[in-house]
Amino acid sequence: MTELRLAEGEEVVRQYSCTAVDNCAVFAGTVIPKGSRMKRESQGTITVTNRRVIYDMEASGKQPSSIHQETRIDSISSVSSIMAKFGRDLRVPILMVIVGFILIFAPYVYAYETDVIQNSGDYIGGYNDGVEYSYYQTYLEAIESGNVDNTIPTGYVPPEYSDDMILSSEYERGFSEGILVGANVAESDLRNDARFSVPTDHMKSESIVMAVLVMAVVGAVVFVMGSVLYAISSRTKDWILMNLGSSGGSGIFIKSMSSGDDAVGIRPLVADDGFVDAVNEIGAVILENRSKTAEVMS
Repeated sequence: MTELRLAEGEEVVRQYSCTAVDNCAVFAGTVIPKGSRMKRESQGTITVTNRRVIYDMEASGKQPSSIHQETRIDSISSVSSIMAKFGRDLRVPILMVIVGFILIFAPYVYAYETDVIQNSGDYIGGYNDGVEYSYYQTYLEAIESGNVDNTIPTGYVPPEYSDDMILSSEYERGFSEGILVGANVAESDLRNDARFSVPTDHMKSESIVMAVLVMAVVGAVVFVMGSVLYAISSRTKDWILMNLGSSGGSGIFIKSMSSGDDAVGIRPLVADDGFVDAVNEIGAVILENRSKTAEVMS
């Protein structure tokens, strides 16, 4: 570990021992280990002097390494320059679980209550065939009776239907309902002397069913992600991402921190796992020493 060397007139104000890990990231307030390789733990110290904030870390193992980061107190623009993101922010994973649950079941309930689920598949095919078949038959009867001119396009082939055809009950139900719609539309067009045109705007589609399925899949993905995020946050609930410096940069993920002593040996009011208190205290020490430095310089 790098030996701490103090400049002339520099004094150690507070020092904390900590254990850190590498190869992690923060997502939605949760510390998440990245990749599949083992995470190396490193022993280190956070030192606050009257001039600098210093972090020294030493990783053991087959490839020992050390990291030294520091920043001058007078370069820190605000306390927020030391940033902490805590892994036990349950608002996001819980919100994801709730949203996922809603996306899975709400569209299905809507579709069930509005008969979208029941009126799908063979029903839609029968309904659309019934609309077109009835529309065609109504126009054909009017043409054969001489009431209107023949405007049916050459080569047009209407849907086939006969009582001898073996069809599903859902198709028959849809066909029966479609016949009524097709006949009404044809009679309206005939009264208005409109040309023959298959009323596709009165037909049904599977778009609503597909939308329900897509939303259910999206909901399932969000639900699973929220559940996984919740499980990870339980494992990393006491981890903290701390950036030293006034402009962010690479951070250090700390999973444990012990209380430090001040320059005169008085133990500060910081619990062993009180990261929030520790960060607030470090910020207070920085501001206090910044003001002292400013007074000396003035």
